[in-house]
Amino acid sequence: MYCLLWKTPIQMSSVKWYLVTMHVWIMYFDYTWGLLVVPFFLFPAVAMYPLGVLSYIGIPAVLQVILFILAMTYINISTTSIFENRFYTLCMFSWKHNWTVCRRPWLAFNYIIVTIAMIPLGLSVPDQISSRKRVFETLPCQPRYIYEAPVFVLANDYTIHIVFVLAFVFFITIQIFIFLVFLVWNTVQQVKSKTMSSKTFEMQKKFFLTLVIQMEVPLFLFLTPLIYVLISATRNYYNQSATNIAVITASTNGIVSTLVMVFIHRPYREVVFALFRRSRISEVSQIRVATPRSAITIVTT
Repeated sequence: MYCLLWKTPIQMSSVKWYLVTMHVWIMYFDYTWGLLVVPFFLFPAVAMYPLGVLSYIGIPAVLQVILFILAMTYINISTTSIFENRFYTLCMFSWKHNWTVCRRPWLAFNYIIVTIAMIPLGLSVPDQISSRKRVFETLPCQPRYIYEAPVFVLANDYTIHIVFVLAFVFFITIQIFIFLVFLVWNTVQQVKSKTMSSKTFEMQKKFFLTLVIQMEVPLFLFLTPLIYVLISATRNYYNQSATNIAVITASTNGIVSTLVMVFIHRPYREVVFALFRRSRISEVSQIRVATPRSAITIVTT
């Protein structure tokens, strides 16, 4: 976050706050997933029990589920907004003024629609006593602590939830695809008509590719566990070890996304490396000061 706020170069100023927004949602997801909720899933059942801080202060499990689902959806929406920013900044269309008026309502609509979609999710929670009994009957023998845990069953039938997930993936994917098609086509047209120089084109292409890599990392870290969940649900396959690996994969989103951002963007990479160099120089200086003067030769630069 320090690099984004204070070390973003002028060339990246148009996309700076979009990157900040995405990083805020990634942090929100990390703290929700790894501290506040800490879900222990029991796939293929749509069931889990929370182990996080919110459970100890009495927050209902359904609200905890909604919190981390919203975190995942907001990350993907912020990713879409970055592609829209590149489209808006680089493309030249006769109707660009109209899109200038619509772009903020469009972004607000994305956030509002996924938030509203959580309402039926929360209202459709089944009776927990009978649902827990059904879950324990369908799953293999579980350790005693799971039977004694406050297992929360989100739904007995996951059909609606699969439809929701697939609809959301399509909703995000089609928007990104549209922005990409317009961006590539219009940029090529500008180069052909010489309204954009080849040097500018190469610079924008390089920057765009780094953004694509940065955007795809969180998508990959979400889609991989999601694919396993869909397979587990449709085939009624239970494997707690595989489920835990899927959860761990999703939980690495924050650290992996941060590392990717630092290493693929040269300005951020230089800042981080400079901090490490200063730290190392400081340590060496402390060692020299602590060593007896007679045992060393002081070299000044």
